[in-house]
Amino acid sequence: MTDPAATMVVDPIATGADDALALVTTSDRRTWAELRREAMAVAAGLARHGVTSGARVGVLATPGASVAAIHAIRVAGGVLVPLDARLGEPELRDRIQRAGRTLLLHDAPHADVASSLATSRTGITSLDLATAGVSEGAAELPPLDTAALAALVPTSGTTTRARLVRLDHAALLASADAWNGWLGATSADPWLAAMPLTHVAGLGMVLRAARTGACLHVHDRFDVERIGETLATAGIRFLSVVPTQLRRVLDAGVMPGPTLRALLLGGAPIPHDLVTRALDAGWPVVATYGLTEAASAVTALPVAEARDGAGSSGRPLPAMQVRIVAPDGSQAPTSTDGAIEVSGPSVMAGYEDDPVATSAALHDGWLRTGDIGRLDVEGRLWVLDRRDDLIVSGGENVSPAAVEAVIADHEGVDDAGVVGWPDPRWGARPAAAVVLASDAPVGTLATIGDHVRHRLGPWHAPAWVAQVSAI
Repeated sequence: MTDPAATMVVDPIATGADDALALVTTSDRRTWAELRREAMAVAAGLARHGVTSGARVGVLATPGASVAAIHAIRVAGGVLVPLDARLGEPELRDRIQRAGRTLLLHDAPHADVASSLATSRTGITSLDLATAGVSEGAAELPPLDTAALAALVPTSGTTTRARLVRLDHAALLASADAWNGWLGATSADPWLAAMPLTHVAGLGMVLRAARTGACLHVHDRFDVERIGETLATAGIRFLSVVPTQLRRVLDAGVMPGPTLRALLLGGAPIPHDLVTRALDAGWPVVATYGLTEAASAVTALPVAEARDGAGSSGRPLPAMQVRIVAPDGSQAPTSTDGAIEVSGPSVMAGYEDDPVATSAALHDGWLRTGDIGRLDVEGRLWVLDRRDDLIVSGGENVSPAAVEAVIADHEGVDDAGVVGWPDPRWGARPAAAVVLASDAPVGTLATIGDHVRHRLGPWHAPAWVAQVSAI
């Protein structure tokens, strides 16, 4: 049989030297030559199964197996539909069907779920990654069209149903290149992905490593102990986490390791106290702001400014622009709160099959993020909250994120979530779900209201507090 890799156009994204390490997982490691060969073989298999330019390909696999699939779909000209295996079958089926008639690419651990999803009734067909990579003759593959749709990435936002964000190759590459340029990343700078590759931040790390030819270390799940071991032994330069994960790392006493150059922190409003605590422990914190609709790339704050600017998300990345808009549509003055809008090459093409939402989000070259914030005199962005999440209580605006951050700083609390609860007198009042620390003093729940009231004011104090095992 003909070796498919010998007749295929090499994916221009995968630029690593053949003998350099490309991927390290829980059970395996591959050089760039091996990963490229695997991706090309799977791409040929996809082509033989009818995947042509624009065809939707869902991926239901462990993070390690997903890396080759992500590159293979790109080479074959397909559209990646990342699927989180932690979701229930109804939600998975809904996302696949909303993406259009979809081929479901899976690995062995997810074969049963894939089989259940792929029926004649749903119109979904499944293909095992191992089978797809078996050569059955050459397949002609298209050159990479950077203007073509590359992925339908689900939002993780506040709507009850995640939207599918249309990101073309140009947007994803612009995001990867912006981050690599800002960080000064090279092939000698390994990345650690300890978050799902189904998230835009995880997908972004796959592309950033590939664009420089760096090694990507992939963890199947967020494991604080394993993160510490990898940082200590693998020469990791870059790690990306959300505030809750950083708090867990700090609580466990994990050290940053001898080679870490940047801990990218984003995904939620960034508490000032958390940044200060991490800096005191020696972590090179780079606060960031991004969103799925901008392929994760918007702003970053240099480590050198992390202490003075703690709580800020920094300045725009190369080629990105940020502005704050007042309620009347005008540009808000410096240090004034307003709606955050962003512009640049990594912004989405729109939402899949949702022209109304697309029209509401995109206007005159700008993306309405749905977030609120302000720009200070140094040009740094301060993200305050999701506009749609605001709780209006007795005419006062309450930021759930601000209340969550204060509750999480309570010595007896590990995590917290806050929502608005209907109230006949006030319209709505904050309600909190709290995960207590293992050594929380008796009666901690009863002290949370006063703790918030003292820090933020009376209307921010939760009217109801419930203990939960996890957020």
